[in-house]
Amino acid sequence: MTEKGIKMIEQDAKDIQKVMGEISDAFTRIAAQREFIKEAIAALSEKYMIEKKTLNKVAKIVHKQNIAEISAENTNVEELYEDITIANRDRA
Repeated sequence: MTEKGIKMIEQDAKDIQKVMGEISDAFTRIAAQREFIKEAIAALSEKYMIEKKTLNKVAKIVHKQNIAEISAENTNVEELYEDITIANRDRA
């Protein structure tokens, strides 16, 4: 039975089962790629003494090609931090 309560014909079931198998295979490839990324980051971190979190951030920036966006976000955060800390210093 499907969600609508209609019996599924055999061919439809086979088609869905085939696609589900392909999706499962895709999930397996994704897991393998994530493991590769984790190992590559660890190797770079050990070799060049750079924190893993920094390498992960750089890898994501390289992938997304969004350094300008990240720089702008960081600038906004820095400015807000300075505004907050300066305001607190002025009150003290």
